[in-house]
Order: sequence, then C-alpha cells, then structure tokens
Amino acid sequence: AVDHFIRLANMTDEVPRLKGKYYSDFALSDREWEFLQLVHQVLQEPSEAHQNFSSMNKPTLWAAIPILENLQNGWESMAKDSHFSQVKDAINAGLDNLRKWYKKTDASSAYFIMHMLDPRWKLAYVTVQWDHELVASAKTCFEAEFDRYYCAVNTSSNSSTMATQHAGAASVSGMSLHNAEMMVAVKLHREEDQCHKGPHEELEMYLSSPLEPADLDDIVRWWGHHQVQYPVLAWMARDYLAIQGSAVTSERAFSSGGITSSP
Repeated sequence: AVDHFIRLANMTDEVPRLKGKYYSDFALSDREWEFLQLVHQVLQEPSEAHQNFSSMNKPTLWAAIPILENLQNGWESMAKDSHFSQVKDAINAGLDNLRKWYKKTDASSAYFIMHMLDPRWKLAYVTVQWDHELVASAKTCFEAEFDRYYCAVNTSSNSSTMATQHAGAASVSGMSLHNAEMMVAVKLHREEDQCHKGPHEELEMYLSSPLEPADLDDIVRWWGHHQVQYPVLAWMARDYLAIQGSAVTSERAFSSGGITSSP
C-alpha cells in the first residue's frame, strides 16, 4: 500500500503537493522493506508479552516472571539466528534492558510465593525453568514466610476465631441457622485435627497433592473452598494473590471512569 501510494501520489491532483520534493523521494528499496520486516518481528515479542497482560481479567503478579522469561527466551533465540544479524545489536541492547528489570524481581520473594500459591502450578514451572539451587533457595524463603504466618495463625485467640466463624456462617445467603451451625462444628473439628499436625505438614500435603487443571478460572474461590484444609496457606493466599502484576486493571478503571464521569 505504501509503495502504491508513493508511485501514484505525484500523478494526481487529489493528493497535496510537497514543497521542493516528490513523494517518490520517500520510496523504500526492497532491502529496506526486508529490514523493517525484521524490526517488526523483533518488536512482535514484547507486543505479545504486553497483550498477554492486557488480555487477563486479573493480571496479578504470578504472570510477571513467565512473561518476562518467555520474552527473554524469544529474543535470545533471535540473537543467535543469522536471519536477524542486521538487528542483533538492537536485540542485545533490548536484552540488557530486560535483564535489568528481570533482576529486580530478586528483591522480593512475592513472585515465587505467588507461583507456590497457585494450585495450577505450585513448583511445576520453576522446577523446569530454574536451576536446582535457585529453586531450593526460593523454597527456603517460602517456608520462612509460611512459618511467620503459622505463628500468627496459632497466636490468634480462639474466641476471635469462633466469632468470625459464627459471623461467616450466619451471613451465608439462604442457609438455615441449623445448617450454619453445623458448618461451624465441622470447621472446628477440622481445625482441631490441624492442631495435632506438624507445622510443615500442611505445606507438604499441599505440595504433594495433584495440580489443579490449567483452566481453573478463579484461584481465590479455590482457596475459599480449601481454607479449612490449608488454613495457613489460605491466609497467605488472601494477602499475596491480590498483588497486581501490571497497571492494566487501574488503567481500565480510569478509562471507564472517563466514560461515565467528567475529568
């Protein structure tokens, strides 16, 4: 379309004239078009990474590392491919910048914890993508965070727990008082069983259980259903799974706000 316009623009009065130049002066050679095609392919990688975040309804932090690593792997493959030799320096410059941001994820254990708390992946992704020492180190940090939550859970008063359970049971829509109290009794029985287990038995049981299907839609709801089975991990999940991994959600909120209200 660009070539066609450049060839014909000077031959019609429907297109404004240029001062001191012709549209044909801006024609691109076949070699230049091939170069632009390479640039397009290189930039397609970060574009797809951005679209992965944009397409999510809830782009939380768990997706950050896989997307960054996938982008890095794509560019590294291109840098080794002789087909991209003309833009190799630009790809390497992009990789240097990408590694700078990727390294910042080391400053927080939240990225790894998010993977552990996702019942679809747990350790599956990092075991394949990371070396053994890095996985072991990250797992140690997770266990330390688990211990911190475990102490907080067990130091909370029984009366506070009971009040929360009764309030939660009474708030269940359409449920009779009898059934609500039965649910509380079952929860108390299960929590009593948890008290007789070792501190890390809950964590080991969670990690050894089968992975959930990859198409599991609502992880938060899953933890809601398993909060009695994994009380400490469920508490961690409530804190960590809400961490946003991109600004997409807030940008959408501002965009919709602009439609419904004045600036």
